[in-house]
Amino acid sequence: MKIFAKLDTFFIGTALVAGIISISVSKFGSFMHKESRYPSSQSSKKIYELHIQNLALSEFSKLQSQEKVFLRATFDKDSVIDIGSAQPWPLNQGDSLEIDYKLDINDAWVKNDQLEFKLELMGEGWFTMALVRCAQVAKEVSSYNRAYTCTIPGEKAPLLTYRLAEKGVPPPNKNQLPVASN
Repeated sequence: MKIFAKLDTFFIGTALVAGIISISVSKFGSFMHKESRYPSSQSSKKIYELHIQNLALSEFSKLQSQEKVFLRATFDKDSVIDIGSAQPWPLNQGDSLEIDYKLDINDAWVKNDQLEFKLELMGEGWFTMALVRCAQVAKEVSSYNRAYTCTIPGEKAPLLTYRLAEKGVPPPNKNQLPVASN
C-alpha cells in the first residue's frame, strides 16, 4: 500500500506540475496569438494623395482670360471637392499659378486597384461652368506613382499638372518622371 501511496503522490505531483506548465504555455501562447492578430498589412496599408501642382494658361490659348476660376475634383462620380472656390483665382493668358494642393485619396474611391476621377477648371461669372475637364482612370494605383498633364484639345502647352502618388513618396528626378497626358 505504501508503494501505491507513493505512486499516487508522484502521479498527483507530476500531474500538478504538468498542469501548471500547460496553463503557463497556453497563457503565453494566447498572449503571443493576441499580438499576431494584427497583420502587418494593416499597418503598412498605402495612403495615396493627389498633388495638384500648377495651372497655366498659354498666351496663345483658345481659352480666354478669366476673372475667377477654381478647380473641382470629383471622385467616385459623386464625391466633389472644390479647390479655390472660396477665393477664386484670376487666370489670364500667359499666367502660371502654383496651386500646390495635396488631397488625400479616400480608400473607398480606389476600386480594383484603380482610381477614376476628374478635374475641372471652373469659371465663375453670371453662372458657374466647367471650362476644361480632365478625366482620368489611373490603373494599378498600388504599383507606381505617376504624373499627369491636362491640355486643352488642340494645344500643346499643359493647362494643369498634377501627380497621383503614395503619400509621402517624393517625386523622382524630373528626367525620370513618366508623364501621362489627357
